[in-house]
Amino acid sequence: AAHAAHAGPVAHAAHAERVSPRRHVLIVGAGQAGVATAESILAHGDAQITIASDERGMPYDRVGLSDHLAGHRAATDLDLHPKRWYREQGIALVGAVVDVDTTLRVATLADGTKLAYDALVFATGSRALLPPIEGIELATPFRSRHDVRTIRGRANKARRAVVIGGGLLGLEAARAIANRGIAVTVVHLADRLMERQLDATAGRMLERALRGQGIDVLCSTSTTRVFDGGVELADGTTVEAQLVIVAAGVVPEILLADRIGLETERGVLVDDSMRTSVPGVWAVGECAEHRGVTVGLVAPALAMARAAGADIAGRPSSYVPAPLSTKLKVAGIDLFCSGELEGDDEVVALDTRAGHYRREVYRGEQLVGEIVLGDPPAVDGAPVDPIVCACHRVTRSEIQAGRPGLAGTGCGSCADEVRSIRDEAAQVGFQAVQLERPEPIEVIMRGPVEVRGARGDQPQLPRERV
Repeated sequence: AAHAAHAGPVAHAAHAERVSPRRHVLIVGAGQAGVATAESILAHGDAQITIASDERGMPYDRVGLSDHLAGHRAATDLDLHPKRWYREQGIALVGAVVDVDTTLRVATLADGTKLAYDALVFATGSRALLPPIEGIELATPFRSRHDVRTIRGRANKARRAVVIGGGLLGLEAARAIANRGIAVTVVHLADRLMERQLDATAGRMLERALRGQGIDVLCSTSTTRVFDGGVELADGTTVEAQLVIVAAGVVPEILLADRIGLETERGVLVDDSMRTSVPGVWAVGECAEHRGVTVGLVAPALAMARAAGADIAGRPSSYVPAPLSTKLKVAGIDLFCSGELEGDDEVVALDTRAGHYRREVYRGEQLVGEIVLGDPPAVDGAPVDPIVCACHRVTRSEIQAGRPGLAGTGCGSCADEVRSIRDEAAQVGFQAVQLERPEPIEVIMRGPVEVRGARGDQPQLPRERV
């Protein structure tokens, strides 16, 4: 029924083809979605896997680029896995794919090498959107490790910087540059920052908080020209800048997919198993369009990779979209956004002086959207259990209770916080139950402990580090 509901231009791709063990799977794209697809395939069976990339170096965490730009993470710390891991998994890393014959199932690399494949996965991600602005070639996009090297080089002599774009990427770039001691102005076309995720109130409060951190914000303003030394705005005013960064959005990278005949609209059209219109070809991540939607966040990209990898390995699986959520920490401000901004009812807690805002959107009895800015009290007076891992929606109390689930394994931005919470919980204590007695006993400890029976015989619970 799920396939029938998506019986558009790619419905005929739902054939019975599967990849048998040791067949060759070629993955075009070495981002998190591509590597996660390889991991999913190997988790379900065996295959020879090749990952192709047009970027030099090891596959890396693109989400961590803002920390790299700010100087908090070295380039080598961004690697998704050490080189040894790919060798142990039998995964080959090669250069860019420039052409594919989907009939013969042969791909051509940039150096002319021909690779035969049994299954092909597009995980080409997105490329930076460069607006049609005069002199835009003088600006630096914020999308790749190479871009970060360029920005850091230009930042060495910069006193002021302009970031074109006030979405998630733009604010991450602004935060990183401000942390280097450079004055930053964000120029944004929309009437509020992060307009896709935030309502007017949250956008206004975020703008105010950023200004308090020394980041200037100009909303409802467009850049008409970039020149050596600054930018010119639509009203004719100029803003001095020795560094101009463009983070005005991204577009799915589908040029190769178009050229070899895959059906595309904004992205590569896929069904629920991430199959494209061409037999033997799947697409995942930012380049994939599922039921009319393309996504640019890590959690759905990983879910797509899991579904595609299982399907390729012969374990039919479907991608089920979950509510999109974004967790951002910019200039010391905690921000969480999830779901929809419109519904039947809403509950709001607001304190502009303290910089706290919480809005819950309901449709009937169901919570369909949420915005949390700062660390406000719960709207009903109960204590808030903040979400630490937005990718997998794991709360602080779940981690403290030893139920972290997949926390820290999505985009990785919360990994340090997850470790910190677990370490803190280990030093505070735990709950133990003495099996000989009917009632539970709370024991607060600061080290390893064994719970023994009443007669001092062998431990009835395993030794546990707390």
